[in-house]
Amino acid sequence: MTAADRFFWLLLLLALVCYLLPWVVTPAAGLTMGAVDLAEWASLHPAVRAAPPPLLTSFLLRLPPVLLALVIASRPAIRRWLCALVVLLIAVALLPPLEFLTQYQDDLNYRQQFALALLALSGGTVGLIGRFARYRQHASSVLTLAAAGAALWGFGQTYVLLADFHVPLRVGVGVIGFAACCLALSVLDWLPVRLKTNRVARA
Repeated sequence: MTAADRFFWLLLLLALVCYLLPWVVTPAAGLTMGAVDLAEWASLHPAVRAAPPPLLTSFLLRLPPVLLALVIASRPAIRRWLCALVVLLIAVALLPPLEFLTQYQDDLNYRQQFALALLALSGGTVGLIGRFARYRQHASSVLTLAAAGAALWGFGQTYVLLADFHVPLRVGVGVIGFAACCLALSVLDWLPVRLKTNRVARA
């Protein structure tokens, strides 16, 4: 594994950690939330449920780890089984409560969680078997950029909803760190392709 690869995996790990850190900080401990809690909180807001398409804000906040799972699958390290394990853990973390299978099959919020977990697992499986290996770098760059965009879009919508409660709000380190890591990952993937293009043009 090259130094660039090690840096890539370090940034990817930091992005996952930042996803779990606080994204919104308030004096009220109950409203200091990371992306997972923000998505759940937004799913209960009447405006989010009524807006077309419903639960878009929650979807945007839950989509980034799905995209990172696809990135992990498309760029397996030396130990492919480790990548598969991380993808599986992300998919499991996205699953709705067990009540979805017994009582609440029609709940839109639970359906969204289940669909995203299935997307992470199925997309990760396709990536791990190497069907799209030739597009690895381009796909990875686009996916990390999309993860940053979805995170910032969903966070912005949630921040506006929280501001309506007139409580002091502060942007948490989680959303800043997550977006920064994803942008750095996208640049890290795009840069070698750009340098190679420039060398070919000069030849």
